[in-house]
Amino acid sequence: MIIVNQTERRLLLNPHMIRVPSPFACKASNPSPAGSRAGKLGTGRSAEASKRRIALIIIALGVAVFCASAAQGGDGEAGLATGSDLVAGDGFRIAVDDAQFSVDAAGAPLSAIMEALADHAGFRLVLTAESREAPITAILEDQAWRAGLKQLLKGWHYALLMDEDDRVPLSVVLTSRQAGDETGEASARGADAGKDHGTALGLEEEPSANEETSLEEAMRIARELNEKREDPFGYDLRQVVMADEARARLEGRGPDADRQREELDAEYARRLERLGRYQGDEKLEALAPALAEDSREVRTAALRALRDGTVQDLTTLSDVREMAISDPDYAVRREAFEVYVRYGDQDDVLAMAQEMGRAAGPLQDIAVREWVRIEQERASAADADQQLQGRPRSQ
Repeated sequence: MIIVNQTERRLLLNPHMIRVPSPFACKASNPSPAGSRAGKLGTGRSAEASKRRIALIIIALGVAVFCASAAQGGDGEAGLATGSDLVAGDGFRIAVDDAQFSVDAAGAPLSAIMEALADHAGFRLVLTAESREAPITAILEDQAWRAGLKQLLKGWHYALLMDEDDRVPLSVVLTSRQAGDETGEASARGADAGKDHGTALGLEEEPSANEETSLEEAMRIARELNEKREDPFGYDLRQVVMADEARARLEGRGPDADRQREELDAEYARRLERLGRYQGDEKLEALAPALAEDSREVRTAALRALRDGTVQDLTTLSDVREMAISDPDYAVRREAFEVYVRYGDQDDVLAMAQEMGRAAGPLQDIAVREWVRIEQERASAADADQQLQGRPRSQ
């Protein structure tokens, strides 16, 4: 961008202010007759013509400056979208449209930036006293709303509610700083802001688009997030229990009740599957009852959680084996067989695989695969033993 100072601006607006000395005004020490004639003529029309030429050059320069400035956003607004609503405040500038926004801030109050964004984008904003006092330095250009807010709110806990298309925010609740970021000024730049983003509280518990996010709800989510960090298994287990209790409270029959039951079963299944990352008896105690559920989705989730762990309980393995043979849903049978292949007795697994592989059915492919795998592994082990036995003992 070309910067024009005030003097140059006045010259551009009023070229007649320019005082240009005539190139013939100085007396030569040794004038020639030709020089003398040129000097006499130059004192008239030639000097005025020279001034006009210089004025035209400056005007042309001014046009070039204006075009260059317009190409970069005009009046130095480089980096902010030209087709957006431009807003300037104390230490910041923002540009907003319906799909994205830009921010250029240096030590500006975070609350002022968020309020300006909320005013022009139309989302609901809730701020705590702590967030109102925080300064921020940020340079973000043409950011989609979810990604841009994630960068802008670096170091903060917040709750974000987007519209159904995930294009624009409906509500933002800013609560407290993250641990380890109690003091200091937050900063974000579009290129590297992803390294230490803020935390969107309860992304898995985020309310649907027709619900209203309140400060109390955001604080509840913040407490749950802290619990999840301190005791992740306990948190996930409580989520499973709560989902199961919600299913138990549902009463009645009919289209609405059936739909709600399906939704609650899906939520219960989703939370069950999260237990797959853990080990231990408590996990098995939570998953074992789900193996006998009526919902195919719940049974499948329980099996997947078992597959990702280590199952040493013989009773649970016996239930899984029976499911692999006789569950009414073939997709559930496949999941059960996968679990039993991992943790069951390998002689029994081979016998099951041979029986299923010889029979034409939906599990024939996986049964033949495991049949071949086990026999190849045993043949390789036998060859290795034979080679070891044939070697002379080392002295």
